[in-house]
Amino acid sequence: MTISGDIIQRKDFLLSANLTMGRNKMNVERLNGEDKELWTTSSRWKSSDNDFCLREGSEVGLICGYVYDGLYGFDEFVRDGFNYTAKEGTLNSDGIYGTAPGHPKFKDISGPDGVPDGIIDEYDRTVIGNTNPRLQGGFGISGQWKNFDFNANFVYMLKFDLLNATAYELSSAYNSSQNAPKNVLAKFSYDNCWIYHGDIYTTNADGSTYIYNLNEPLLSNS
Repeated sequence: MTISGDIIQRKDFLLSANLTMGRNKMNVERLNGEDKELWTTSSRWKSSDNDFCLREGSEVGLICGYVYDGLYGFDEFVRDGFNYTAKEGTLNSDGIYGTAPGHPKFKDISGPDGVPDGIIDEYDRTVIGNTNPRLQGGFGISGQWKNFDFNANFVYMLKFDLLNATAYELSSAYNSSQNAPKNVLAKFSYDNCWIYHGDIYTTNADGSTYIYNLNEPLLSNS
């Protein structure tokens, strides 16, 4: 849809504006005649799972993964010294990020028999996003004053999903180490993250710091 018109029209001055909006929806009708779905992952980050799916009868641009359901809390475990044993009924995520206080938790959607089984694995992966904008278009203004003219045009896309690999890499423990932690985003600062007993950082004589002791139990989510 396009809307355009003159806002001001005078002898030596003209100002016009335009607005366009539309929606594109692309469905996969058929793949190669053999496969009903094809999977791929982005080459720009180190995902261990296929992130994108082309599936007959579905839209192009589907993002697949686990449905985030918060963090494991201490009330889901029995503490024995520095070890935490999951209570009965606590979802088992050992096959992905591990089952422990402070670790990410995901929804148990299905299992080998088609029903939730208490284990987070490949059967719990589902469509979690769509890269196609629900609405896209542009707007602009143009004008003329005596012998001068000007124009400015803008484009927009609304309500679409993206796979933020940068946020993942900068907030994940993956490939992180005791001397080089990767939680550099502000939302994972010392005041917002899970911490261990005692100060998490120790300062050396030269002013450098290192993580206190990763083997100590988690204290809380501050």
